Amino acid sequence: SLEALKALFRMNSVNEHSSSNPSVLPGSGINPKTIGTILDALLPLGLREVHLSAGAWMPSDMIYKPGGMGMGVGGEGEWGIWRTNEKTVREVRQAVDDAVKK
Repeated sequence: SLEALKALFRMNSVNEHSSSNPSVLPGSGINPKTIGTILDALLPLGLREVHLSAGAWMPSDMIYKPGGMGMGVGGEGEWGIWRTNEKTVREVRQAVDDAVKK
């Protein structure tokens, strides 16, 4: 939640001289649609980095898929491959670069 992240960043800023401050690395749900809101809320509070997988399940070329057996993922990823989408990474990176320049 964005409110929880704000609270963590505020706690870190109060104790900014403490060597025991954890690094806060927002990462869940970050994509081109959400990064602007995250940057607007957290850059002023000291945001230095974000994490994203920028990925999606892609169909694999696997031919042999015996019934009752799987890769343990379930759903559409059962026989798929998780791939990072370069376009998504570039869009988020551009949004970050633009926000930092302001």
